[in-house]
Amino acid sequence: VYFNTKAFSCSPNHNYAKLLPEAYKDEGCIEKHLREGEGELSICNNFQNVEKISKCDFALWKASKNGEPFWESPWGKGRPGWHIECSAMSMSVCGSKLDIHAGGFDLKFPHHDNEIAQYPLKEVIVVNRDSQFLEDVKLLENYILSEMNVIKLTTSSNRQEYGVNLKAEPNFRLLGARLKGDQKAVTDYLKNKISEDELETFLDDGKIVVLGHELSCEELTVSFTTNKEKDNEDDNQWETATKGKCVVMINTSEDENILAMGLSREVANRIQKLRKKGKLLETDKALVYCFVTPKDSLLAKSLNDNYKNIEQSTGTPLKLEECNFQDKDGFIAESCDQIKGAQLELKLLRLSN
Repeated sequence: VYFNTKAFSCSPNHNYAKLLPEAYKDEGCIEKHLREGEGELSICNNFQNVEKISKCDFALWKASKNGEPFWESPWGKGRPGWHIECSAMSMSVCGSKLDIHAGGFDLKFPHHDNEIAQYPLKEVIVVNRDSQFLEDVKLLENYILSEMNVIKLTTSSNRQEYGVNLKAEPNFRLLGARLKGDQKAVTDYLKNKISEDELETFLDDGKIVVLGHELSCEELTVSFTTNKEKDNEDDNQWETATKGKCVVMINTSEDENILAMGLSREVANRIQKLRKKGKLLETDKALVYCFVTPKDSLLAKSLNDNYKNIEQSTGTPLKLEECNFQDKDGFIAESCDQIKGAQLELKLLRLSN
């Protein structure tokens, strides 16, 4: 079972080999580095006899040979590919968010690239009061979506909308040296009684009077915090990180749209296999009929929503309807498969010039 790198690169805001910028959309260059990095582990000299669409595709599940360890699976006896093993181990130990994805330089490509490609993030939200800061983040939007494998980036100064609270952080050393005996009462007020409106005013003015004492930015800072219970009170799963006046929220949940995106890649993969089975060259023109039952299935929705991306990744126009063409000799390949409880019928028709 292979990961279709070509379909991945044709999806919005994605490209394979992010850590190899000199090979951007250059499959020949990527293949060269792949051969240097993994040799025959990834590059098969007898390419026509394997189920890969591109030589850069990597194994998610490998069939076991006699005497090798194996697990039973819907695809037969086998074991996980080594890239998916590392993704699973990382998520098991560190959770669904990695703050820093690090490793040996010799594994930069393809190993770390393959880990990145397997796990997209639904949304990243950046909350900050500074409009210039948010503008700078928006300037990096294309980079963030592409390089971080993120589907959506949201920036906002409305902290209340995302359950972000203000927290006073007194500088005990400076306050103690200046306030002497009044320090305890002032710090108690800052920690337990001060309102968020007062802290908002302090952020705007740079000073605040507490119990008759004017405090400066050196003596008091304000940090942003989030309500952990509120983070996950809806259907989404949020991981949050705060530093000073900035909050970054990462949606790590899987929803129907992400599943639909995965299904569309699966359809693209099957169409590419049909083209290969029909011995079509990349420049050969063809048409594929796609018919899904039941029509209200997630697979049908995925096809309706993502068929343009599938056409782009396969170079093959789609007709989302049952084929009534009776001359079976006109078809060069066809398939009928069960995917996520739905039936997908594909019929590939060669087009004349």
